[in-house]
Amino acid sequence: MNEKIIDGKSRLKIIRAESGRLSQAAFAREIGVAEHKIKSIEIGKTKISVDIALVVEEKFNYSFKWILTGIGEAKTGVKQGKRSTGNSHLHGVESEHCDIIKKFKNKQVAKEINEKLLDLEAIGEQTFLKAVNYIDVLWDAATVAIRDYKSSQEGKGGTALERQKNGTIDP
Repeated sequence: MNEKIIDGKSRLKIIRAESGRLSQAAFAREIGVAEHKIKSIEIGKTKISVDIALVVEEKFNYSFKWILTGIGEAKTGVKQGKRSTGNSHLHGVESEHCDIIKKFKNKQVAKEINEKLLDLEAIGEQTFLKAVNYIDVLWDAATVAIRDYKSSQEGKGGTALERQKNGTIDP
């Protein structure tokens, strides 16, 4: 694929065409989703979800990043069901990222935040990096607030979780 950014609906159509000209129904069955989800993406009504991108990456050997953003090489060069050693660190990071999202109590918010970051990245690197700098400031503030909270709890016998584990407060 060239470096031109292709919209999400076209990316799915390309994947289906290059994977044996699968119908929307056959493609949906292959990745384990309802056919209406594929139709909805291909008419531009909804975006490709992280969950769909992960399955398509695994089953059809397309780049996770390309599936979601249209940026970079489309194909991963990975044999079906196996990871290439050249990209193992990247795939490890992607897997770790997905594991982190799964830990959120509000998975929808985590997903939306990630989709917004993808939108920013698609606009351009400068815009994306500016947003990342703002986020870094927020993370620093959150880290200070968490540290301050934890230190204030130490004088009270530890954090709530620690006090619960020690049996000093009810669960």
